[in-house]
Amino acid sequence: MRDFAGLVAALRGAGLTVTAAGTVTQPFFAVAGQAITVQGENVQVFAYADAAAAAQDAARVAPDGGSIGATMVDWMAPPHFYRQAQLLALHLGQDTAVLSALSQALGPPFAGR
Repeated sequence: MRDFAGLVAALRGAGLTVTAAGTVTQPFFAVAGQAITVQGENVQVFAYADAAAAAQDAARVAPDGGSIGATMVDWMAPPHFYRQAQLLALHLGQDTAVLSALSQALGPPFAGR
C-alpha cells in the first residue's frame, strides 16, 4: 500500500463505508493528511515523500500512542497507528471491522491501545 487512494480502495473492498472528511494537520507530523470516516470512525492518513520520512515520524510515537515526541495527546478515542512504506495512518476508535481492515491493508498497528 503506497498511496491514499489505494488504502481507500482496500477499505471499500473489505466492505466498509468510507467517506472523505477533508484535510487534517497534526503538529507532530511533518505532512498534512487526509481525514476519512470509516464505518463512522475517524481515520487520518498521512502520505510522505518516501518511506524514510514516514519512518522518522513514526519513530516519535510512544508505544501506547499517548505521546508523540514531546507532545502528550489526549485522544477522543483509543488511538491505533499503522505504517506501510510512505503511508502513516491514525485510527481513533474500536470498531473491530475497521481495525481488521486497516491491519490487512497496512500491517498490524505499530503503536496504540
